[in-house]
Amino acid sequence: MMQILLLALAVSLACADSIDYSKVPGNWRTIAIAADHVEKIEVNGELRAYFRQVDCTEGCDKISITFYTNTDGVCTEHTVVGARNGENDVYTVDYAGENTFQILCNSDDAFVIGSVNTDQNGQTTKEVAIAAKRNFLTPEQEQKFQKAVQNAGIPLENIRYVIETDTCPD
Repeated sequence: MMQILLLALAVSLACADSIDYSKVPGNWRTIAIAADHVEKIEVNGELRAYFRQVDCTEGCDKISITFYTNTDGVCTEHTVVGARNGENDVYTVDYAGENTFQILCNSDDAFVIGSVNTDQNGQTTKEVAIAAKRNFLTPEQEQKFQKAVQNAGIPLENIRYVIETDTCPD
């Protein structure tokens, strides 16, 4: 929990926007992901998630994310529901271990999400992703994403543009 709060604090400096939760629900595509353990987001990696749908319920006390993973060319659909825990807009969910996540900044057509995954072996992975309502980012969105990645302590060379390999169904 402390790691996601530190990640959120560092990354919030890059975003500086307040979160407008009315803009969270919708159809989204993961454009890029960065992680400190980059193998987790490589092709076939368990944290390489291709977002499709994000919904808010109960005043955004719960966020539902529908996404695909692609292992050896086989797309598998997943839906997880994150429950807000506390006042810091941090959500917890079980997927490939224990996860905490937070929407760090958003606009009408893009959002940046930060997460910390602790897998079954106890390995902790910091991750920052950006999703959009189209298949590309504006230069400003790209800049905010890269700044968030750097502020999370993740090298820019660990960014993977996953939209290029998204062959899963709409």
